[in-house]
Amino acid sequence: MSINSLRLQRSGLRLLRYAHSLLRGFLVVLLISIVVNAYLVTLYRVNGHSMEPTLSNGQVLVINQTAYWFKQPQRNDVVILAYAGDNTVHFVKRIIGVPGDTVTYNNAPLVLGASQYFVEGDNRDFSTDSRIYGPIDKSQILGKVIGQNPLPPADN
Repeated sequence: MSINSLRLQRSGLRLLRYAHSLLRGFLVVLLISIVVNAYLVTLYRVNGHSMEPTLSNGQVLVINQTAYWFKQPQRNDVVILAYAGDNTVHFVKRIIGVPGDTVTYNNAPLVLGASQYFVEGDNRDFSTDSRIYGPIDKSQILGKVIGQNPLPPADN
């Protein structure tokens, strides 16, 4: 074997090691991204006008999915919740009532149970919320809004 062919072989091996290292790093970053998105933080796009003027239709929100693993949701938290009748339907609402609070529901006082929350949209005239479907269970709360894009997009 000539010296040039040995050099070429070594440089090919170096290139393979470098590519292997890059691929391994990419796979680690991809795996971490999947875990973070699946269990920790995710994005949600507002669909509708029920949270105006706080949040606008089409605005992207950052959701902390672990926010309530070790602590209870608080009054005034903005949360993403699953509709009880269909877990694929999600809403963004503000927590108005927490367990133990007395709220008005169907023109009568209602004391919220140990895991019940009363949620409403900020745009009360155009929001389907606990005033319509009643209190929600804590299990329906998917996460807490922790951030949003600063400039809401124009409605199309």
